Amino acid sequence: MAETKPTGAKKHITGARIAQEIKQYKKDALISPLYTVCCVILEILIPYLTASIIDKGIATGAELPMALDALLPQVDCTTNLTDNTVVSYLAVVLEKSKEAGKPVYGSEIEQVINGCVASEGIEYVELGRQTGRMAARVLNGEDPATITYEIITNSYLYVNPTALADYGLEVPAELSERAIDVTAEAAE
Repeated sequence: MAETKPTGAKKHITGARIAQEIKQYKKDALISPLYTVCCVILEILIPYLTASIIDKGIATGAELPMALDALLPQVDCTTNLTDNTVVSYLAVVLEKSKEAGKPVYGSEIEQVINGCVASEGIEYVELGRQTGRMAARVLNGEDPATITYEIITNSYLYVNPTALADYGLEVPAELSERAIDVTAEAAE
């Protein structure tokens, strides 16, 4: 049987970039990433947040409310890094975090539209277009084994000014030129 070589496109935003963004809002923030223990999300962050991270994962989404009750009094903020289980409970995360007065940093624009204060994330439409162009090449007869696997590293800083104001935060001056206001985007 012939060896197959995968092709496609995926996102890649480094832990350094995520940590850097959060630290711009509060330099000495004690951060907790929200994640399911079966995911490797902490491998992304630990090298950058060792001194300022509380590591507490969940096994199932049903555990998230109790985990947040225990975690939120100990941290300055939380971040959700594309963990599908946590994202499916985003409304719970946002509600409990708001009650505790702790901002949530998201991982993509929709989370920021829904109430996270900010995120450093990719543009998923861009990822879809790139993947679509690759699929078109295959449909036009190109051998998938000859198509290089691509990684999207461009990221965008999405901010929710209303959510930021709710927590007494502002977009730091050094990030303001890059910041994309999701409330303005949603109004268009």
